[in-house]
Amino acid sequence: MIREINENEQIISIKTSIDQNKGGVFPYHYDVLVFTDKHTHLFGCEDDRCTKVEKYSEMYSEYQDESLILPLSN
Repeated sequence: MIREINENEQIISIKTSIDQNKGGVFPYHYDVLVFTDKHTHLFGCEDDRCTKVEKYSEMYSEYQDESLILPLSN
């Protein structure tokens, strides 16, 4: 999974989530969000049994394109 992120991106945090909006029945949508200094990479299960995880999307970086989340400097 990490191999699909550019080597020049610094990983800041990783967040997991389970989306049960499909009526609360298995299989749920299991997502892993990897936040870097340049992008946010979204990974999810490739099949219903979640035997393999694949990258399915990429979006802007909260750390580059938004105001600071944490007080990193004064």
